Amino acid sequence: MVAINYPVLGRNEVLMQRLVNWAKSPFSLLALCVIGTQAFAQTQEISVKLQTLEAVHPQEKRGDELYISVTEFPTQSNPRHYQVPSYPSHWLSKYASSIKDVVIWKKDLEGCEPVDLLITLVEEDFAPWNIDDTLGSVELKVKCVNGKAEEEWMIPDAKTTVKIKSEPNTTFQFKGENAEYHAVFKLERNNGKNVKKDQSKTENKSEVPLNTLIP
Repeated sequence: MVAINYPVLGRNEVLMQRLVNWAKSPFSLLALCVIGTQAFAQTQEISVKLQTLEAVHPQEKRGDELYISVTEFPTQSNPRHYQVPSYPSHWLSKYASSIKDVVIWKKDLEGCEPVDLLITLVEEDFAPWNIDDTLGSVELKVKCVNGKAEEEWMIPDAKTTVKIKSEPNTTFQFKGENAEYHAVFKLERNNGKNVKKDQSKTENKSEVPLNTLIP
């Protein structure tokens, strides 16, 4: 009779074999589904909308070419910049009344992640001969309070921006460069909803009718 020497498994090999056997079982799929659902539910989607924009007094006699500049200052990564509508498009001030419910920033936050946004209304000019003019800016801080996102609106420069009212939505007066615009912003939260991760959702695109855009 020939003796067969079976290999003696060490502790690590035994644990690895048990892990492989568990992965092949139907219970592993169920466990992974439960774990995935718990992590999935921690993601919430928040967005900032420019609800209305009123051109009280344009800077230029012939009217202004406008866009919104949004700079995001995340706590865990470098700043990100967005322009709405995206370059080289812009809005004409004479069509400002048509600008309604435009999503200027949107993001899926992991758990309760604080965010700092600088939102600026800009009058576009022709570089390099004439640089763009800042008509006014507001800062939005999204804070984590008791597991929920809460907003705080601030004014970086009181010379160009005035807060008109807070209810029902936050309204600001932009009065830089001899112009005057009234802008209404709103932060929307989708709490309690499972939001799939989609990087394309962070690319902010204008929803304004095409007749307000100039290529």
